[in-house]
Amino acid sequence: MRMRPAVEDPPAGPPEELLARWSARPDGAAVRGWMGRVWPVVGPAGERWVVKVTDAHHPATSEGPALRAWAAAHARARARVVRLVDEHRGALLLERLGPTPLSGLPGIDEADAVLARCLADLAHVAAPEGTPLLADELDRIAAAIVEHRFDAPEVGAGQVEQALDTLAAAGADLRRLPTESHELLHFDLHYDNVLAGPRGSGRPWVVIDPLPRAGTREVEVVAALRNRFADAVATGDPSAHLRRRLDRLAEAGGLDRALAQALTQAVAVDNVLWLARRDLDHFLLPAYRVLAQW
Repeated sequence: MRMRPAVEDPPAGPPEELLARWSARPDGAAVRGWMGRVWPVVGPAGERWVVKVTDAHHPATSEGPALRAWAAAHARARARVVRLVDEHRGALLLERLGPTPLSGLPGIDEADAVLARCLADLAHVAAPEGTPLLADELDRIAAAIVEHRFDAPEVGAGQVEQALDTLAAAGADLRRLPTESHELLHFDLHYDNVLAGPRGSGRPWVVIDPLPRAGTREVEVVAALRNRFADAVATGDPSAHLRRRLDRLAEAGGLDRALAQALTQAVAVDNVLWLARRDLDHFLLPAYRVLAQW
């Protein structure tokens, strides 16, 4: 769950092959993301779409199958996720949403309430076959902690051992379950990945940009807790504030709070070890430092 660096500026427009396939024309400047780019386009009947292309050096994310799985599930999930119009060679044609992200809401309590509803609405959907397993990701995180455990002196041996114990137990529990019982996870559900829905659609907030995994939903709180850290700092007690935020998300999302906290701590330890020697100015490092102490 490490943040990936942005790369080169996007080209002026989407590939001509995609425009021809979808009979679309460009309709504005591209947006550069951490793993790719998105261009607004207009369809042949005036449809407001976007074309999303992942950078070639990144592995496929399974986003298309995940969006189709949520769209085919219960009504709450179907209404909550961005609608996939078509997929071609890894490029996605998606409905165009409003430009306002959930991070723009000034009140963190209100933002958390929306995010908690997103967690609940996306729940209880089976992961499509081929979705990367959370258990494999937990193994990767554990191996990285072992490799880099001395890279950040601020991370004590107790924090490292706690993280490794959590990852081993959670991974073992997941591997005891049949893969068909693993739930579909967004795995990057934070305030900038929830956008205002199309005007008049009755969908005020819509989830975008999943990095799908198959596993246990308790890990979903990590992305939210590391973001909007300024709200936590403003209270004077960031750790207590984040614990209250965790309480709200876990209760509304129907999560095992203890497991959610333990997984958050383990992921935070991995990221502190990774960032402390590579990017001390990374905007997420202060939040991870607090979470690693849980």
